[in-house]
Amino acid sequence: MARVARTPSLSSTLLVAGAPEDEPCGSRSSCGSSVDSVADSGSDADMRSTSIVGMGSDGLLGGALFRSEDFASTLDLNAILADGQTADEAAATPHDRLVAIKLGAASFGYHFAVLLIKITPFAATYAGQRVCGLPLKSVLALAQTCGYLTGKPLALLIVPKLRRERLLHGLLLVLWGQGLALVLATRHGAIALAGALYVGGVFGAAAWGLIVRLCEGRARTDAIMSCVSFCAMGMGGVAKSAASALLGAGLPNGGMMCACATAGLVLGSATAALLAAQEPPSMADVALRGERRELSSVREQGVRLIRRHGLGVALATCAYVLVGTLRAYRDFYQPELFEAVGLGGRPALFAASELSVAACVLTFTAALSIITDSWVALNVILAAAMSGGLALALATFLFRAHAYSSGFAWMLLVGAGAFFAYVPVGTVLYERLLAAAHEQLTTSMLSILSDAAVLVGTGLLLAADSMAAARAGRAPHSAHGATTATIATPPAAVEAGAVFELFSRIAVVGGVLVGALLFCAALAFNASVRKTREASSMLGLPVSDFAARAQLHVRAPAGIGAPLMAQAGAPSEAAVHAERVDVGERLAPNRARAPPVP
Repeated sequence: MARVARTPSLSSTLLVAGAPEDEPCGSRSSCGSSVDSVADSGSDADMRSTSIVGMGSDGLLGGALFRSEDFASTLDLNAILADGQTADEAAATPHDRLVAIKLGAASFGYHFAVLLIKITPFAATYAGQRVCGLPLKSVLALAQTCGYLTGKPLALLIVPKLRRERLLHGLLLVLWGQGLALVLATRHGAIALAGALYVGGVFGAAAWGLIVRLCEGRARTDAIMSCVSFCAMGMGGVAKSAASALLGAGLPNGGMMCACATAGLVLGSATAALLAAQEPPSMADVALRGERRELSSVREQGVRLIRRHGLGVALATCAYVLVGTLRAYRDFYQPELFEAVGLGGRPALFAASELSVAACVLTFTAALSIITDSWVALNVILAAAMSGGLALALATFLFRAHAYSSGFAWMLLVGAGAFFAYVPVGTVLYERLLAAAHEQLTTSMLSILSDAAVLVGTGLLLAADSMAAARAGRAPHSAHGATTATIATPPAAVEAGAVFELFSRIAVVGGVLVGALLFCAALAFNASVRKTREASSMLGLPVSDFAARAQLHVRAPAGIGAPLMAQAGAPSEAAVHAERVDVGERLAPNRARAPPVP
C-alpha cells in the first residue's frame, strides 16, 4: 500500500489497485469497465480524467440530467492509504492541519479587510445630511445593498467558472475595486460616496464565493469556514470601533475612510496571496469530500445540479432567507429590543450576548469536521438548523407568555436560535450535500444563489425601515446592525415596545416556518442524494460514500503495474477515445463478462 501522495488535484490521477489477471472483480460487475476499455485501446499513456466511464456522455437516467463528468471518479482508496489507514486519518497529518490553519487565518484576515472597507463609512457622522429627503446614512446603506444585488448575478456567472490559478486575481480585483472606489469618492461629496458604495457592492458581491472556492473540498472545510463566519459575525463591531477611534483622534470622515481603506488594502492583499498560495486539497481530502471542480458551463452543469437537488435547495433557501431577515431585523432593532426587555443603555450585555452566541454556533460548525460521513453530516446540519428555528419560536412564545422573565436570557436564546438556523446552512450545508451526492462541482454557485436571496430580503427590510423612519422623523437603523454605541443610547420606550411586539410575533411564526421548511428540505435532500447515487451507480461510478472507503478492486491493464499512480500530463488520443465511448455500449458487455462476486 502506498501512502497518500500530494498532487495538484486528484482529477489528474487515476488510481488502480493492482490485481492478478485472474483475480475476480470486486463488488460491482461493471467496476472494471473503465480500466478494461483503456487496456483494449493498447495505451499505457497518462490517464487524466475525473470521469473514466462515459466522460461527456449523457447518463442513463433523465437524458442530460445526469452526466458522468459531474460525479466522483472511480477510485480504489486502498491505493492511497497505508495498511489499516482510513481516509480521515490520511487527511489528519500535521501538514494538512497546518494548511487548514493557514487557510482559516488567511480567509479571516481577507474577510476582515473587506469589512474595513465596507463598514467604516457607516461609522462616520453626517450631521443630519439628507439626500432626496432621506438621511444620508440610509441612502448609503441602500446604495451598498443595491450594489451587492447587482453584483451577485455577475458573481454567479464568473466565480464558479474561474480556474484555481485565477482566484488570486479575483480576490485582488474585489478588494481593490472596493478600496479604490471608496478612496476616490471621499473628497467629492455625498452623491459620490453613495456611488462608491454601490460600485464597492458590485465588486464585493464575489468575495464570499471566492473564499468558498479556495476553502471547499477539504477534510476541515467546516472548521475553516467557521473562521470566516466568526469574522462576519463578530468583527464588524471591531471595524466600526477602529473607525470611531480614528474619528476621536481628530481625523475627518474622509481621512478616516482613507485610512481604513488603506489598511484594508494592505491586509487584504497579503492575506489574498496567502490564501491563493495554499496547495489544493490532498487526495485524502478528495477521498472524503469529493473534488470541487470549476463549472465549465453555468448554464449546463449548473442547471443540471439545480435539477438534481432543486427542491431541497429551494426549501433550504426559503428557510435561509426567512431566518436571515429575522436576524437582520434583530440586528437593526437591537437597541429597541434591549430597551423593551429592560436592558437599555447597558452595552456590556450586548457584547456578552453576541460573543456567547458566536462561540456556541461556531464551535458547533467547526466540530462538524469530526463527522467524516457527509450524508450523516448533511442531516446533522439540517437537524441543528431546524432545531434553531424551533428554539427561536419556542423561546419567544414562552417569553411572551411570561413563562420566564429574564430579558437577557430571551435575547440570548433568540440569538442562538437564529444563528444556529442561519450559519450552518450558509457555510457548510452545500459542501456536505455535494460530498454526500458524490458531485464533483464547486459549491460556490449554490452559496452565491442563497446569499443573493438573503440580500433581497434584507434590502426590502432596509427599504421599509428607511420609509418608516422618514414618516416618523427618526434616524433609520444601520445596514450593519447595532453597536455598543447605539445600545448605550436607549430609544423611546413607546417605539421599543412596538418593535418588540412586532418582532416577537414574527419570530414565533417565522421560527415555526423555518423548522418546517428545513424538515421538508431534509426529506428532499435525502431523496435527491439517494437518486443521484443510484444514477452514478448506473453510470459505472462508485455509489458508496467517500467516508466509507469503498474498496473497488479492478484489473490493472497490462504494462501499467500495480498500484498505479499515473503522472500528471495530457491523456493520449486512445485514452480520450476510450473515455468518450457511449456509456450504454460499454457497460453491457463488461457486465456480461464480469465474474460473479465471490
